[in-house]
Amino acid sequence: MDRVSVNFSRSDADDLTFLQEIMSYFKFKARYAISVIFKPKMYIYENIRIPLGSSPFLQARRRDFYRGLHERGEIETIRHLIRPDDIVLELGSGLGIVSTFIAQRLSDSKNLHTFEANPELLEPIKSVFKANGVNPNLYNTVVGQEDGHREFFFNVNNLSSSVHRREGAAKSELVAMASMSRLLREIRPTFVVFDVEGAEAEIFKVEIPPEVRVLCGELHPSVIGDDGVSTVIRTILDAGFDFIADRSCGRMVAFARPESPSRKD
Repeated sequence: MDRVSVNFSRSDADDLTFLQEIMSYFKFKARYAISVIFKPKMYIYENIRIPLGSSPFLQARRRDFYRGLHERGEIETIRHLIRPDDIVLELGSGLGIVSTFIAQRLSDSKNLHTFEANPELLEPIKSVFKANGVNPNLYNTVVGQEDGHREFFFNVNNLSSSVHRREGAAKSELVAMASMSRLLREIRPTFVVFDVEGAEAEIFKVEIPPEVRVLCGELHPSVIGDDGVSTVIRTILDAGFDFIADRSCGRMVAFARPESPSRKD
């Protein structure tokens, strides 16, 4: 039998890559359509099991999960900066998706301390933790400059609820508040993640101890204004952190101390 050889030119390789991209696109679209039609009770997102049937809050975000959009910036930043031996302080647990993503990457999920002010989100958070077999320390507390209590405003969109009154705020109540300085002193985190709907303007007025090697999170100019965002960034830079440009995008920003390796190749 004659040997048959096939030689690929550069254009052939480009066509193959293009075809693979087309196939990947239609595969994603097919999965999205199937999910929308059949509404699975359990959905896998970034290897995280999300029990959509356990909570209306999780169900309300299902299309973001299907599209791969939920907290995409935070997840990608954390993926490249976190280490298994980190001790993590997370400010704003949300639905527990990012919390679980973090917990899965730590040598012990108990090394994650996550704070969520909104009591209505505790059950969906716990259901996500349970579905994934992780057991972080979860606190129903807002974080501020001092210990005490703080008025918390519930938004129609629960993930936008905040200590700042915003358009769409339906009600408010007093919630427990923990001092950021005390948490830094007692938990001694090496990695801090924040998504606190504008409270970042107050949280980072405290001294950041040297053991914190990475700060990353979402800024909210619509709440604290451009001046507030600039103040937060200047405060973090003045504390000895470098801005990590290739791990920051849009409102998601990342900072690391220069003496600590912070990138994963």
